[in-house]
Amino acid sequence: MTEWDGTNHLVDPFCGSGTLLLETLANVTTLARPLPRELLIQTWPHHNPKLFQDVLDETSVPLTQAQTAIRAVGFDASQTALKAAQMNRDEFRTWGLGSDRLKVHLERRDLCQAWPKAQKGRSWIVMNPPYGKRLGGGSNMVFFYESLGRRLQDYANEVIGAGGQSPGYTIISSDIELLDALRLPYDKQVRLYNGADQIFLRTGTLEAKDIPVRAPLKPHIEDIEKLKEQELFVPDLAQRLVKNYKKMQAFLKKPEPKSGKGLPVDVLEQIGQVNWAAEREQAPLRLYRLYNADLPEYNCAIDVYEHCAYIQEYKAPSKVDPKKAAQRVKQIEFTLATVLGIPAHRILTKSRERQQGKQQYKRFGAPHGKGDKNQPEVRPGHLENWHRFKHVFTMSEWGAHFIVNLGDYIDTGLFLDHRRLRWLVQQISQNKHVLNLFSYTGSLSVHAALGGAASTTSVDLSPRYTSWTEHNFMANGLGLEKNQVVRADVMKWMEGNSNQYDLILIDPPTFSNSKKADDFVIQDHHESLIRQAMRHLQGQGLLFFSCNMKKFELADALKNDFVVDEISHWTQSQDFQTKTGQSLTGGHNSWVIRHKR
Repeated sequence: MTEWDGTNHLVDPFCGSGTLLLETLANVTTLARPLPRELLIQTWPHHNPKLFQDVLDETSVPLTQAQTAIRAVGFDASQTALKAAQMNRDEFRTWGLGSDRLKVHLERRDLCQAWPKAQKGRSWIVMNPPYGKRLGGGSNMVFFYESLGRRLQDYANEVIGAGGQSPGYTIISSDIELLDALRLPYDKQVRLYNGADQIFLRTGTLEAKDIPVRAPLKPHIEDIEKLKEQELFVPDLAQRLVKNYKKMQAFLKKPEPKSGKGLPVDVLEQIGQVNWAAEREQAPLRLYRLYNADLPEYNCAIDVYEHCAYIQEYKAPSKVDPKKAAQRVKQIEFTLATVLGIPAHRILTKSRERQQGKQQYKRFGAPHGKGDKNQPEVRPGHLENWHRFKHVFTMSEWGAHFIVNLGDYIDTGLFLDHRRLRWLVQQISQNKHVLNLFSYTGSLSVHAALGGAASTTSVDLSPRYTSWTEHNFMANGLGLEKNQVVRADVMKWMEGNSNQYDLILIDPPTFSNSKKADDFVIQDHHESLIRQAMRHLQGQGLLFFSCNMKKFELADALKNDFVVDEISHWTQSQDFQTKTGQSLTGGHNSWVIRHKR
């Protein structure tokens, strides 16, 4: 079924207990295998034991000389599964495949890490990826399979770019929709049955091909005099959008920090390997803030998310005529669509107003401008339908992929103003144990894991955010065994946990209330939060704390008891700064905190 002739390199990146990898080897190398137990076929009426044994004997032929060069590699994100695979490999060798004739290498490796390549001949990838059943209700494997398709295409490009042959692949899945999400060509598809369960097998060849990326938006005005005739077009706003974009051109092309100026010495020491002056090839920044309430009469923030625009309107005071306010929103939307050259349905607008008392932002209805009653409903913590939404996308940043929802809440799943902090976390996480409190959708944890963290632990009380975090890990080919996601009240969880961490990340909400936890107010409770977290920080570790409350003041007692440095000017990206370096709207303040030595 694999179309693999057994003459060279076999790779299984989801080897689990090794069943598929070892059975493929056994079938292709035509070895006789002892029966570990009575098979069901042997109990059937009219079973012919002699004929059955003759068939088994026919498979017992020696390996060809070409097949003696086989090297098989299996890896999996689960150490537990690998232990089972190693036991099965040892049993497999007793069938006649000694280490001198066949190399079967097993190791723990995340999907995002490098895949082995054939030194000669052709590589063949065989895999049975997870179907999502173990994640429980609400899992959505489409995002994972999209990521897997990108990984397979990347591998083919690497192999062929190095002069190798086009790899082949065989993949098994229970769901045609998941196989289609790979977006890979295939030569053959076969329907099979695993007991009563229907499964599908696809096999094909991977050719070198550029992975499609969305074209970046480029604000421009072609004929402003003609556009002025349009009732909803606002020339001043249009010119400001184009001006902002031009000012950010260099930054968007090379968004990495150009120096560590503004960071404490001990933090710089941990980034030590970064050559700040080096010219590094970078992907252009496609997620950024284009407009930050620059014009008082158009009080909103406009963020670009690759091929879409997201408007956060700051609700007008009650003294402003509602009709006039609504007309102003229409002007913003029309002008933005005109300048960006995109259709109206790729602009999503939300109204942000100051929350009073115990108010919090709730889920919105259908996204502005859609009016699509056929859009499936999102249940809390459940993402199983998200790939069908027109306002949910997978988007990229610093080599990471994140699921972004532009339609259901004010917050989209990715805080753009924390971009540089995420970059910093990725640089300093190598071999560290990382704790992320109030982890939201886990973007900091994902960057830590991609940076080589020994482990990450993400804690949040929201079932939606913990589920979202798990899906973000999967979208990046990161296993959940060493990237733990915990649904719990942060304070209570810390009280019952004694683990120590090298790096702790805290970005709490300004206010939070829940039936399952005590109310949390950042100004009132941040000191006890940080003190509790510092008990979990090992002696040489770093704690990064950030918040978005405009008038927030860090408790003086913390500055007396710990080494505290504010790094807001460094972590705040250019697109969130004004001439004074302070963000008008939507930005954050941040500190790095350490134990005194």
